[in-house]
Amino acid sequence: GNLDVAKVLVVTTVHDCQVFDGGMEEPWASLMKERGDGEEGAGERRGTRDTPFGPLTEHDVPVDIIVTPTRIIRVSDPLPKPSGVYWDLLSPQKLAQIKVLRELKKKLEEELGEELPSGPEEVLPPIAERGGRGRGGGRGR
Repeated sequence: GNLDVAKVLVVTTVHDCQVFDGGMEEPWASLMKERGDGEEGAGERRGTRDTPFGPLTEHDVPVDIIVTPTRIIRVSDPLPKPSGVYWDLLSPQKLAQIKVLRELKKKLEEELGEELPSGPEEVLPPIAERGGRGRGGGRGR
């Protein structure tokens, strides 16, 4: 069956310096200052749903738990999670790179008897070649 998004915990791992709490206290304030964005009030982000890299978009998945090397942080006021795949935002190029979504889309289209929407075309950056480690088909050394 389908997952109940209200009950699914989303966990991410980051470095301590990537965590900010409401306002842009250290280290984000110093990062913004280094970038020349340290104008008066530039670090004030309290009460917004912005991240240091911009506002969340409809397909971003908000996290419930953040794990750093030194802390486990439970998000006290998590945002609602998306409730499905936004096919109209997923470009054919990205879909071509994600096998599980290609298979899901094909299955849904067969069940519905109609084609699901696709997102706009886009040029993706080149994919890094995998080395000889891991499950890929590379040569071990």
